[in-house]
Amino acid sequence: MQENIELTVSCYTRAHLIQEHVTEDAYQIFQVVSGSGFVLLEKHLSFLAAGDLIFLKPGSRAVWSLSGGSILHYCKVQTLYFEQSPYIIKLFKQDPIFNFRVIISNLPRGQAATIGVLFQMIKDEVQGPHDDKKDAILIHLQMLLLLAHRVGHTSLEN
Repeated sequence: MQENIELTVSCYTRAHLIQEHVTEDAYQIFQVVSGSGFVLLEKHLSFLAAGDLIFLKPGSRAVWSLSGGSILHYCKVQTLYFEQSPYIIKLFKQDPIFNFRVIISNLPRGQAATIGVLFQMIKDEVQGPHDDKKDAILIHLQMLLLLAHRVGHTSLEN
């Protein structure tokens, strides 16, 4: 796991180890890799299962209860990280996932796996030597949002 003031990424980590990084002042994305539980966001209770995505925007409060063996992917992005990318911060601020739909459940297995790979790619970029890693991370975050939109939109249609 790589620590950074602006960006924290963790893959295949036990839920209780991620708790220390959860904050109310950043955009946060979680994916349940295995296990189950529930999350209370604002006044909405959602049950969680493997593959589910949870999106929290700055100022959001959440109460969690996950099974002891639950494994998560986690990405925390401070708004400061988007300073040089006004398009990306606008995307995050206006994104309906962060503003309306905070839980995306029942992802098709392939979509859940692809999103899991994106988490790993972000982590690899953070730890990598490339000068353009921030650009690559922002592209991966955009792709993650796009896939979540498609799944979220499909579930709203059904």
